[in-house]
Amino acid sequence: MKTSTITKYMLSSSASFRFLIATVLALGLFFRFANLDKKIYWYDEAFTSLRISGYTEKEVVQQVFNGREIYVSDLQKFQHPNPEKGLIDTVKGLALEEPQITPLYFVILRLWTELFGSSVAQTRSLSAVISLLTLPSIYWLCRELFESPIVGWIAVLLVAVSPYHVLYAQDARMYSLWTVTTLLSSASLLRAMRIKTRTSWAIYTVTLVLGLYTHLLTLLTAIGHGIYVFVVEQFKLTKTVTRYLLASLTGLLLFLPWALILFTGISQAEKMTSANEVRRSILSIVTSWVFQPSRIFFDLNVTKDSNNLSILLMSFAALALFALINYSIYYVYVKSPKTTYLFILTLITVLPLILTLKGLFKGGVGSTTMRYLIPSYLGVLIAVAHLLSIKITDIYANIISQKFWQLILTSLLLCGIISCGVSSQALYWWNKGAVQNFYAAQIINQSIQPLIVSSGVFRTDGSIVGNILSLGHVIDPKVRLILTIEPEIPTIPSDSSDIFLYKPSDSLLRRFEKEYQIDPTKKGDDVWLWRLQHHNPPQV
Repeated sequence: MKTSTITKYMLSSSASFRFLIATVLALGLFFRFANLDKKIYWYDEAFTSLRISGYTEKEVVQQVFNGREIYVSDLQKFQHPNPEKGLIDTVKGLALEEPQITPLYFVILRLWTELFGSSVAQTRSLSAVISLLTLPSIYWLCRELFESPIVGWIAVLLVAVSPYHVLYAQDARMYSLWTVTTLLSSASLLRAMRIKTRTSWAIYTVTLVLGLYTHLLTLLTAIGHGIYVFVVEQFKLTKTVTRYLLASLTGLLLFLPWALILFTGISQAEKMTSANEVRRSILSIVTSWVFQPSRIFFDLNVTKDSNNLSILLMSFAALALFALINYSIYYVYVKSPKTTYLFILTLITVLPLILTLKGLFKGGVGSTTMRYLIPSYLGVLIAVAHLLSIKITDIYANIISQKFWQLILTSLLLCGIISCGVSSQALYWWNKGAVQNFYAAQIINQSIQPLIVSSGVFRTDGSIVGNILSLGHVIDPKVRLILTIEPEIPTIPSDSSDIFLYKPSDSLLRRFEKEYQIDPTKKGDDVWLWRLQHHNPPQV
């Protein structure tokens, strides 16, 4: 649709449109900062705090998992910045133990917590603040892709109350920053191709480097950028292609220091990523592709463990949203110039396609979790915003059609607002992966003199360290712990009464069966907490 037509539409309803923008933006701001400390501080976030403390996981094992009795306060030492360790130690910890995680977010967070404090809310608040930059960034990208500003405004409205983006705005991880750097690098690439100045290409280089130092998967987004540039330039070595190659090469050279760290620690990185990889069937992956994108717009924390009615209702909603998303992608393809639809298609498809092929190449079907698909879902959201803007402002369509698409936009915004409202009051959500710690803490805190006993593994098939640090945020200060690393076995004091085994291995369960009666604290396969009772209680 021509810009003049859209401008006339916007002028005719400017007051109501401005009110809609102001209201939705205010709600988006509120939801990002509401109850920042309410949801459980999960495994990954506990490792974030470990990194900004400057300590390493190995040091935690040496000082805490040594079989001696400790209290929750002894865990907190590793969850806050302290003068014993500096910013260099934060970077060093990542380089030594998690080289696949790039350091920019953690450096910023270390400085942030030194200035504003390191409580759960204060730590998460950095992500919330960064996520506000998503709004102007997505508007800029839409303006580079489309003539019409209304596409940008609708994209801003959708992302402001998107439950998916609000969840990661309240997560003490790098995903909000990755969202912003993805949008900025994408918009700056399109701008550089449009105005063709050295400064614009330099800006693209800077945003690319920021993205690479934020998340390693930016490499896959950069591959999508490269595909886009070469296809648009018809695979000829034009001036644009030359400048793109120079900008990309410069960005990769600036990333080389961390790339060398990653290369030298590649075996450790492979061990870490494979430990968290879950093999899934093709049917399971396809089902995820159908249902996961719906959480961009509507999410009430319905999972496979929810009741049947909730699953049924959410399935209908997910299928409707899946149809809308696919129609939006098709509409971008048929109604937009090649330079526009090609960019959106590469943004949506390249990342999940490479991740899936990687899983197949390794001998199974790869698992692509939602937090790794942020660039793809940004492309989906922009496609939907484009569809709605065209349909709503089409003056040649009948009034019923316009009202229908206005209703669709209103429904999407309401779905987002309702989802964010429910999520803001929740104690845990699907992205936190810490439901079992929540249940365990409830039981432990109700005991009079609780003692937690655990002997876990250290970076082989999943570390006990992150789970214990996460648990330390929700159990009472009175709780005592005796922790070891297998094959060491904890020694339980003979006068202990309220004893709990936390995430025990089968061998540890068998070890205590002779002396104690061992009962799971809840039914089901995924039990993290077991209660120990003496077969012959000590006499008082």
